[in-house]
Amino acid sequence: MCAQISSEIGNFDKLPGFVAEAQEMDLELRLPDVNESGVRFVPTPDARGIRYGLAGIKGVGEAAAEAIVAEREKNGRYTGFLDFCMRLAGSLACNKRVLENLAKTGAFSSIEPNRAKLFGNIEFAVKKCQQKVKEEASAQANFFDLMADGGEEKVSDEELAEIPPFAPAEDLKNERDLLGVYVSGHPLQACRRVISEVATFKTSQLAEPEEVDALLRAQPVDKWKKKSNPHLKDERALKHLDVRMVGILAACTVKLGKPRPDGTPGQKWAILQLDDGSGGFLDAFCFAKAWEKHSSVETCVDQLVMLSGEVSYRVNYGKDDKLDKKHPEVGDLNFTVREARPLAEALDGLSGGLRIRLRYDDPELGDKAVRIREAILKSPGRLPVFLELSHQDGTQVEVDLGPSARVAVSVGFLSELAKVVPQADTSFRPDDKVYLDPPERKPWE
Repeated sequence: MCAQISSEIGNFDKLPGFVAEAQEMDLELRLPDVNESGVRFVPTPDARGIRYGLAGIKGVGEAAAEAIVAEREKNGRYTGFLDFCMRLAGSLACNKRVLENLAKTGAFSSIEPNRAKLFGNIEFAVKKCQQKVKEEASAQANFFDLMADGGEEKVSDEELAEIPPFAPAEDLKNERDLLGVYVSGHPLQACRRVISEVATFKTSQLAEPEEVDALLRAQPVDKWKKKSNPHLKDERALKHLDVRMVGILAACTVKLGKPRPDGTPGQKWAILQLDDGSGGFLDAFCFAKAWEKHSSVETCVDQLVMLSGEVSYRVNYGKDDKLDKKHPEVGDLNFTVREARPLAEALDGLSGGLRIRLRYDDPELGDKAVRIREAILKSPGRLPVFLELSHQDGTQVEVDLGPSARVAVSVGFLSELAKVVPQADTSFRPDDKVYLDPPERKPWE
């Protein structure tokens, strides 16, 4: 498995699929580690996982990775961050960008788990390395060199300034940006409940054509598709499935369409990359008409969003058949966005409120109620919040926390809430409508 992943090292498009395959084999992908990683992916000593290869970290490269591994194999494990830097001073591995990316991906965790501390001390470390290289180049040794054993300057991480750690969400974002996948956790871990309740379709289902085909068979033929593709016989491609998808908007790429024959400029459209935690990223296509209405979602990258639209098969034509359309071919399944909204805004139109179940006889009831209210106040919004208090005799009492306790549902809020109550004790109870905008009348209606 390590060899298979290593063959595509640096290819972030294929990495999530390999990770999912490894997980099915009960193998865990672990963060890169300067004291354990190879240049490429290697098995962990306990044979239960795969250690991320140093050359696979964006901005590190094979030359720097080889220098790190070679020095470790020659002179032993790195005992500290400054020890690492001084031993590799003058090499590509001591480049500022390389050090930044190693720190942000947790590659020094066996030395110092606080990634922000190391990241904030890189300039200090680089200056020490530059001074060492300069002294070596001039063949001079200062007083401290002469007094130290072996003529080498002794360094200690006690010299590093103390810096508060990054927020967990920032650590995870750095992993995704620089490793291509989340490794130490997933920002959607605390969002499983709301995704399962609100989403009617998952990205992983697109990899199961038979399952999608069964859903499509129950749908009516789309008259507009039939009219646009008169020679298409495969009914699968003449139907679509209206779905809601929920996840983190990982990226938004705005495109400009080709100019029209009359010379007017092309219209903007976008590719929205969604991560719903079910496996890999989904490229969702938001074409000009929908993008004109929902382009504000561009500001929601790294936030929870709800995308409503159509799952269907692409219909492809050869270059010389685009006018007559006599030889259609059924392509891949894809997702076309009709509406794109921040999840907090979508829930205002879908849900009557967030309900949180608590036991009346819970000795920590008061403390939990206070912590819930504090989490809400950190994320003010418009969604009502209710406490459902269960008595031992089966009686339930619903308490509306009132207009001062309305919430905007976000990853941060859900993470705080998950620390107080299990996700199974929360509910959003969304209604069944896929689209929040009033439906437009079709040309044939």
